[in-house]
Amino acid sequence: MKFLKIKSALITAGAAAICAFTLPATAQNDLYRQGYEDGYRAGIQAARQGQGQGQWQWQGQGQGRGYQQGSVIYIDQASYGIDGMRCDARNTLQSAVQGRMAVDIAVDNNLCGDPAEGRVKSLFVTYRCGNSQPVRTQVREYDILQIRCR
Repeated sequence: MKFLKIKSALITAGAAAICAFTLPATAQNDLYRQGYEDGYRAGIQAARQGQGQGQWQWQGQGQGRGYQQGSVIYIDQASYGIDGMRCDARNTLQSAVQGRMAVDIAVDNNLCGDPAEGRVKSLFVTYRCGNSQPVRTQVREYDILQIRCR
């Protein structure tokens, strides 16, 4: 009987200790989240007012939305398929890069359909990093298109 009381007391003490460690972690997560959100809001305001540092600028509704640095990815051309049987994948890729400086995209029929059923296709892309010279690349079906801008 004495053993059961000791075991019960240890279980209660253990549960209390776990709760004591969990509460501060939850409070820290909430504080971190609030700080992140405050910093994000301040960054948006600063960029809209031209107070941001570096090359960040606000791009309104025209060319894209959000913050873009001078070396973001722009898709000039993109076609998927084989000679004589291709579809235009530019809109899909441009949506995927949306102001990013790095992206990995699966090359498959989800880009714009299957222009040549039963045949292995390739993605042909011409892109730029910011205002740099265009880069041309080709990626085979089922591989990953990787674009990295600095």
